[in-house]
Amino acid sequence: MKLVGSGGQQVAHYLYDASGATNGSANTAGLILPVRPSCSYLRVQNLGSTAIIVEVGCARANATLTNGQVSSISITNAGFNFTKPPLVRFLGGGNQLGGGNVMSPSGSAINTSYLGLGLPGGSSPSKPARAHAVLTGGAVSSIVIDDPGAGYVIAPYVQLINSDLDPYGAALPSATSGFILEPTGSSLVTGQTFVEWNGTTCPTEAVSVISTGTSIAYSAKWMD
Repeated sequence: MKLVGSGGQQVAHYLYDASGATNGSANTAGLILPVRPSCSYLRVQNLGSTAIIVEVGCARANATLTNGQVSSISITNAGFNFTKPPLVRFLGGGNQLGGGNVMSPSGSAINTSYLGLGLPGGSSPSKPARAHAVLTGGAVSSIVIDDPGAGYVIAPYVQLINSDLDPYGAALPSATSGFILEPTGSSLVTGQTFVEWNGTTCPTEAVSVISTGTSIAYSAKWMD
């Protein structure tokens, strides 16, 4: 990835074009870009007369705890287009058994009121949970707990990551999951017509799109 002002951006660079149109069937998701090694710039703009929804990333899920262990996992976005199950990671969650957390590095006290323990950057117990995803029809249908772990303070963040063998699986866009891009010419008071990332914030995960209309054109330009 190239940072703004870095030497690599002082010369002409490739601008890739992933422009296209939404699926010919309404409310059917399609892939704009697969997972890619690097990306320093990405812009997606609606060129049609009907709103589109753009989403970034993999399928998603939440964990539930019972007595400091992961007892169940609920899928909040099953995704689509998967051919290999995504990997499952548990991040944060704190540590009842010692070893410290964000609020008490020494491990002498556990601040269970600190909500940040459930964030990806929060500390994890020495025995984190393990699980694997199951696919049905290209979507994540369930997540099986292989080891519930032990010592969690609050539910950890569940991260699903595309398998190295499958860069095409993606989160499913919907009205409650994604960026709603209004038709070209719409007033920015009611909504944006494009979404843009640049520099260190640019995602390298899969990018998907959906619309209530059919074959709605969009522009997608990116740089590695």
